[in-house]
Amino acid sequence: MKPFIFFCCLTLLMIACDSPSESNDNNDNSSIDIQTNIAADSIKETTNKTTPINDNKDIDILTIDKIQKTCLATEDGMTTQGSIRCVNASWRMWDAGLNKHYKAITKDATDVEKKAYLKAQRSWLKYRDAELEFLAHFYNAQDGTIFQQFYASDRKELVKVRTLELIQYGFSMEGGSDDLSNYVNAALKMEEDPTFVTCQEERDYTNLAMRMCASEAAERFQAKIDKNIQALEKIISAKTKIALKKSQVAWSQFVDDEAAIYYAIQEAAGGGSIYPTMAAGSYLTLKQRRYSILLELIEVIKN
Repeated sequence: MKPFIFFCCLTLLMIACDSPSESNDNNDNSSIDIQTNIAADSIKETTNKTTPINDNKDIDILTIDKIQKTCLATEDGMTTQGSIRCVNASWRMWDAGLNKHYKAITKDATDVEKKAYLKAQRSWLKYRDAELEFLAHFYNAQDGTIFQQFYASDRKELVKVRTLELIQYGFSMEGGSDDLSNYVNAALKMEEDPTFVTCQEERDYTNLAMRMCASEAAERFQAKIDKNIQALEKIISAKTKIALKKSQVAWSQFVDDEAAIYYAIQEAAGGGSIYPTMAAGSYLTLKQRRYSILLELIEVIKN
């Protein structure tokens, strides 16, 4: 198996509890409301027959992006409020998909695995809430209604990525269609780290070498994350700094609990040297994604 594909498939084991996110679409404020624990929408969702919003909880994962694209191409979807309605409809569909696929992968899980899944999911929920609170503060400080659209998009992406990671984990147990596998792998693909690739090449792609290379790469990305946080703290308000710190603490706990799932699987399987390597890959993948998110926020302010 090629090294990049291997670590792409180490995307984290995501376990969604019932109702992993709750929508609150009845606010009519001029800024993003962060009073609820999931940083509720600022735009009131109104019924509009020109916006083809589909909230079918049994929606095919492969159609969600297409539905959103079609929605955004309508006359209503081209307005600020209409575009947010389109994105929020997509968010709800991804949320429904997350619940569906959680049930599928935990159906035959052992008690040890379920305990680890639950702990990791609770950590993710805390991270989700803290991250949305931070993003609400961050975008409220920017000038323009377009940043309400950015917030809606970022919230959707949080759930979308989690759902796709969950689906990808399910492939290892139940398999998946070629179309779905290709879509998930492409959507979750992270930019290759040249140093990481070279490290594996120099160490002949052994299991231990891949684990060490992933751990070293994760440390490098953590340093990049810290640098990005320092850069953000120089240009955001005191209140936003507090929210960022809270989000970062919650994210760090989630990263640890998520990687621990692999050790639970190892215990349930009665051993297996591959699982610590997969845990190292988990750390790397999460840190790569966190680095990218923070970098994009810095670019928002610069632009």
